[in-house]
Formats: sequence, structure tokens, C-alpha cells
Amino acid sequence: MALRGGFLAAAAAVALLCAGPAGAAAPVTLGPTGNSNGEPDIAVDGSGRAHVTWYNGEGSSPATTRYCQLPRGGTGCVNPKVFELTPGQGNNRFGRPHVFLPGAGRVVLLETQNFDYGVRQSTDGGLNFGGFGEIGNVGFSGVPDEAVFGPGESVTVMPEVGEGAQVQNAPLSGSFQEEEAVLDPGGLINQGAVGLDGATPVAVYTDFGGTDDDYELSWRKYDGSGSINLASNWTPEQLIEDNQKFPPDSVSLAGGPSGLFLLYSLERPGNDAFVVRKFTGSSFGPAITVSDSTSLTDGDLTQDGGGRLHAVWNDNNRNDNLRWTFSDDGLNWTPPVTIHAENVDHFNPRVAAAPDHRGFAVWGEGDAVRAVPLEPLPTDGPGPGPGPLPVRDTVSPATSGLSVSDSTLKPGQGARFRFRSSEPGRALLVIDRAVAGLKLKAKGKRKASCFAETKKRLAGLRKQLAKRGDVKRLSGKRRAKKLRALVKKRRCTTWKKVTALRRGIQAGVNSIVFGGKVNGRALKSGRYRAVLIVTDAAGNASRKQVTNFKVLAKRKKGVRR
Repeated sequence: MALRGGFLAAAAAVALLCAGPAGAAAPVTLGPTGNSNGEPDIAVDGSGRAHVTWYNGEGSSPATTRYCQLPRGGTGCVNPKVFELTPGQGNNRFGRPHVFLPGAGRVVLLETQNFDYGVRQSTDGGLNFGGFGEIGNVGFSGVPDEAVFGPGESVTVMPEVGEGAQVQNAPLSGSFQEEEAVLDPGGLINQGAVGLDGATPVAVYTDFGGTDDDYELSWRKYDGSGSINLASNWTPEQLIEDNQKFPPDSVSLAGGPSGLFLLYSLERPGNDAFVVRKFTGSSFGPAITVSDSTSLTDGDLTQDGGGRLHAVWNDNNRNDNLRWTFSDDGLNWTPPVTIHAENVDHFNPRVAAAPDHRGFAVWGEGDAVRAVPLEPLPTDGPGPGPGPLPVRDTVSPATSGLSVSDSTLKPGQGARFRFRSSEPGRALLVIDRAVAGLKLKAKGKRKASCFAETKKRLAGLRKQLAKRGDVKRLSGKRRAKKLRALVKKRRCTTWKKVTALRRGIQAGVNSIVFGGKVNGRALKSGRYRAVLIVTDAAGNASRKQVTNFKVLAKRKKGVRR
């Protein structure tokens, strides 16, 4: 997400922010979307005026790009514009348009026409725009769903979904760009975003690793050594999240005076969360949970010209209310507040603010694009308010002494797990069983990992090993013997989840009782482990604690143990 321009008096806000939707302003309908939700984008200039663009797509002939302005305190669109397709381009418009405010009086719109993208520019604050000029095409998709203005007089774009994590930089003037940096060759990208660390592009993307529960969130940074459009000029891929059952979603980057920050959502059963990480230049820092619910959808992050971060998202647990929180350092966040309380889906929400921190959120709502100011406001006056933002709890619970009442259990026998926690919270105790595995390389990984053995994986490994030269040279029994030996070297032991127990706990000594059965059935004989994680009210998670135990085989009749 590009640096955007908006004021909100800061910390005196906390009490009023907690007051809920009572002070929320009424939404403003900006224009039609042709039932396509519009995928709007927004930027706010120094006067607090919002510049909004979106697509009017499905059901519209031809498809059009819409633009209008929403003044601070305004109740409707002013200076609306409708841009039709360039003649001969057909009716192909896909992906989100973008609006940038790179300087005084300048407005730049980025849009897609027939799989190529280009810009329209205004030098009089958006009153008049020049014609559409094509500047680039990101691979086959040509859909710059995420984009940032820069470095310099250029745009850097990235498709939100597709193959390869393609990034392309295109000057606003000059030759048409066709070459792009493919950052994850062969990767199936589910989400992606591009941002600027100062003037240096950084790309973040999710990838399906090729095995169950193996979605990854990775990043690469342009190293400054040559063309941005060559992958060899980007740093090696590094992981942010690994082994996720569901892909991290709503990936958004926000750069500005306070640095570069990353927002994304993690989908866990009964515990969805939006988290923010700060980029250090060589890695992304710890994940700070900014949401306060457990069922969330689309979200967005921006940084205004004053260095304040604003995050919004759609909260399913609160009848699809639109929620908002802000921070001056990415670590301490205000309690989230509802800024739009109607029971509607807020599709593709975007948020932006002026350097004085006041701004708007926009979203698609079926056949229209709507906007709402970032309110309730504590005051309309300038200044940071009488006190600091509330300090967020960032200390993780400390756990110790995890033990099991009996390390050797009979089939169906229960057990009690004891441990100590430094603070109250929610305990998750996962019981895993040791199972036979195979050492395999996941897609895009350099090192092999141990995966649970299945018929499909074993057959795939045999097929792969059979292609080796030292195997192909053999035949008959010698070939079969060689294959068995190679497969044996790949055998390993891994852990398979059996069940998970969740309990509320207090500070001090706690215990969790396991009844010895899962879905009415006793555990199979074998080796087991119990893994404990405690999460406090602020979302901070403890380190893992592990203890091992065994379940004996059933005793046969007439046989003594």
C-alpha cells in the first residue's frame, strides 16, 4: 500500500473510541459499481480531501473507471469523472484501480485496459486529467491488484493472485515495460503486496507449499544492484509464516515516516486475527495482534504523512461491522472501534488519512462504493491530546514444568497434565502420535522435511528415485533392492495430531485432564507427546512446552504383561 496522505487527536481518543458505534458518522454513497463491488482505492491530500477511484464493471457497457473527491465533512461526491475504455481495447478491465498523490496538485490514476496497465495524470488537483497512457504489463495476468508509487517517477505493481509472484516497475514516461521479476518461479500465489522501505521496493506474498497445512508467507527486497524487473536483483526469499493450514489473507504493506509495516490475517479455527509486523531492513519483527475478534474478513493498513498507522477490517462476529484501530509505532494500538455498524459485507475496504491523521475508509457494497470518516473523533482540534496512547501488553506468558501423571498408559486410561503459567490466559494442549514418515522436499524448499507416510507420497518417492541414474542402470531384483535401500534412507518419524484440548487457566499451577479417548475410542498403542501453548488476553503466546508418554498395546487374553 502506498504512503497516503490525513487528523485525529490522539490519545484522548481512547475513552471515546471504546464507546462503540454511537458516535460513528453516516456513510456516504460515492457511485455505482455495476454489481462488482468496485474494488475502490483512496488517497487523502493535505487538506483532508479524499480522492477515490473504482471500477464500474459487471453489467456496464463499456466498463468504466470512476473517480471522485470527498471533502472533509462532505456528504457526497464532487468533481466526478467517468473514464471509458480506450477505443479498440474491448471490455476487459480487471483488478483494482489505484490513486496516488505524489505532489502538490498532482493526482495519478493507475488502471488496467485489456491486460495492460497505464496511468492518467492530473496537475490541477483532479479537476482535469490527461489521456490514458500504457506503461506496462505484469506477465499474463496484467492485473496490478497491489501497487505503490515509486521509486521516483514510477510505479511498482504486483498481481494479488497468480503464478510466480511477479513484480514490475514502470516509469510514468518512457518505453512500455514487458519484463518482470518473477520472485517465486512456479509458486501458486494466493495473496501479494508491494511497498517501499524508504525508496526500496519490498514484496510479500503467500504461496501454497505443496503439502497439507503448508501455506507460507514470504518476502524479498530489491537489492539496488540493477533493474527492479530482474529477480536476480532481489534478496533471497525469506519466510514470515510457515506451515499454515489456511493462506494468510488481506496482505497489505504500508510505508512512510515511521517505517514499513505489514498487515495480514491468520485463519485459525475459532481464533482469526489481524497482525502487524514492522520491517527492520533484514526481517519482519514480531507479530502484534491488532484485532479483537475471532471471525474476520477483508482488511487494510495505511500510514499517513504524519507516520500514524490505520488498520480497518470487516468483523463477522459483530454483524459485519467495519472496525478501525490506529498506532503511532506499530506496537501500541488503540482499542478497535466500529466506524460503520450496518449489517453489510464491507468488500475490499481501504483506508487513508491526511498528515493530521483524519481520513476515510471506503469499501464496495454490492452495486455501490461507500465511504465513512474515521470517527468517532475525540476532538477536531490539533495536537496529540493530553496523554499517550495506551501501552499494549507485549510480554508473553512464561510456562514451565509440563508433566504427565503417568508416562505409560493403558489403552483408554486417562491422564492429568500439570504445568505452571506466569499469568492467566487460554491454554492449548495438543496431543500428537509418532507415525512413520518420509523425508521429502516441499515445493520451493531447499531442505527436506519429514512428512507422514501415505500411499501417494510413497509412490511419488519411488517414482522419483527410479529416475536416478544409479537405479536406471539396474534391472530385476537388483533394481528392486536398490530402490528399497534408497527408500529406507528416506524413512523418518514425525508427529500426527490426534486431538487438542483448550482450557482457560489462571496464574500459577494448572492442570488439564485428558480422558484417554478421542471420539469414544482409546488411543492406539505407540509413542505420544503433549505440546502446550498459553496465550494471554493480549494475544501473546508462550513458548512451546513438550512432554512425552506411551500407550501400551492391548493385552491379549491369557497373556500376562
